[in-house]
Amino acid sequence: MAAKKSTKRSNGNAHDMGALLESMDKKLDILSEGVVSVRQELIRRMDDGFKRVTDRIELLEGVVKQNSADIKQNSADIKQNSADIKQISEDIKQHSADITQ
Repeated sequence: MAAKKSTKRSNGNAHDMGALLESMDKKLDILSEGVVSVRQELIRRMDDGFKRVTDRIELLEGVVKQNSADIKQNSADIKQNSADIKQISEDIKQHSADITQ
């Protein structure tokens, strides 16, 4: 008789253990789905952030290139203005000398 009670307990324990494992398996599946969902959301947010940063960098690169071109043009214009001023100064000196003679 002791053997029969032991078998019933074993069957009961095995059934309880099976139910517990099935419950844990379901919870693990839910947890896995949650982790995958959070991972996908994080990846989406990071991709969105990287795209915004990339777009801003591209815009800034364009602005920097235009500023560089403008600075080069301004430098050339300043050089020309300096030459023009020098020539005008020389012309004024010559005219002043001509007037005083």
